[in-house]
Amino acid sequence: MNITTAQKLKRLLYIIAQSVPFKRNFTKLAALLDINRNTISELMFYLEKAGIINQLRCDTEGIRLLGKVDKVYLNNTNLAYALSDGNAGYWEHTGKQYFFSLMRATQPITTSSCSDFP
Repeated sequence: MNITTAQKLKRLLYIIAQSVPFKRNFTKLAALLDINRNTISELMFYLEKAGIINQLRCDTEGIRLLGKVDKVYLNNTNLAYALSDGNAGYWEHTGKQYFFSLMRATQPITTSSCSDFP
C-alpha cells in the first residue's frame, strides 16, 4: 500500500460516514476518488476484512450473494461520529450501526423486504 492508496481510503471512509447508511455506487465513487471501479471493490473488501466497515448484503442465495451489497455501515459508532462532522444522519442511524455490528458477530444478517432494520 502506498500513500496515494491510503489517502483514497481516508476519502472513502469520509464519504461513507457522510452518507449514513451508505448505498454503494461504484461508478460515482470511482469518479469522486479518481480510481477504477474494480479498485473500489477491492478497497471495500479490505475495509470489511479489517473490521472498519460492515456491508449489509441482500437476502439472495448462491453466487449472487457474493457481489450484492445493499448498504454499508461503519463498524464502530465512535469512528462514525468522528468522521461525521456533525451530520444529522449520524444520530438517526447510530442504533442501526450498533445493532448490526453486534449481531453480525454471531448471526448472518441480511436485508429483508419486511423488516425495518436497513
